[in-house]
Amino acid sequence: MTTTRLIAVFIAVLSFSSCGDEATLTANSFTATLAENPEQGQVLGRVSVTTTEENVTYSISNLNTAGSIDIDATTGQISVADASLFDFEVRDLIRANYTATAGDLSSTGDITINITDIDETVTGEPTRVLWTGPTRTFRKDDGQNETLAENQDRLTDNVWITRAVAEGQIYNVKSETAADKDVSPAGTEWAFGTIGNIDNLTFGTFRGALGNPKDLVGVDLVVHLIADGIYANVKFTAWSQGKNKGGFSYEISTAE
Repeated sequence: MTTTRLIAVFIAVLSFSSCGDEATLTANSFTATLAENPEQGQVLGRVSVTTTEENVTYSISNLNTAGSIDIDATTGQISVADASLFDFEVRDLIRANYTATAGDLSSTGDITINITDIDETVTGEPTRVLWTGPTRTFRKDDGQNETLAENQDRLTDNVWITRAVAEGQIYNVKSETAADKDVSPAGTEWAFGTIGNIDNLTFGTFRGALGNPKDLVGVDLVVHLIADGIYANVKFTAWSQGKNKGGFSYEISTAE
């Protein structure tokens, strides 16, 4: 084989190999919910990106309430910049965009902060039902029919948690016919941490507050069953990955 032909073959192989290493960067939506009058500097969570790259940086744009939130340029952590702007009687929603950048790549995602009301005419702590009793384990095995009662964790009359065989997201089968990445499980809010630190937790939707479920195994979480006013500690112990599985398990605290 001639030298010219060897060079041509080498270039062709190199080009073919590089096609499989295409750099990607996708900014995911971020959603959080918190009560009005938060602490100055309170952390609301971190935005998440799907990328092949390292050294991603972040910036905010199109903030509908100027000066209300900040984003850490290095970590993507979102925090309260001006607590006085989180007044439910003035606004119940803060929106913005953020841009994630890595080298020549950039992607823009949405930020949504829902502000909830506090009855400021009544003194004392809002009513909460804290499940701080012993933990129990719920498990749904791979391939099991999510429409059957034994494959649903029926926490209350309002919230029945399960996971479809063909879908990656857990959802509330009591009020939802299928999982919705942006809102499921309906009727719940989630946060990193434990009930013991409940006053400092920031709650949001399952995906919006916690990110990718496969990364949550072994992590301390709190779920808020909104209609029931119940808060419980949760720790996922398994999360199946792959097509047509749908298995998961978690430990959850119970009422005393």
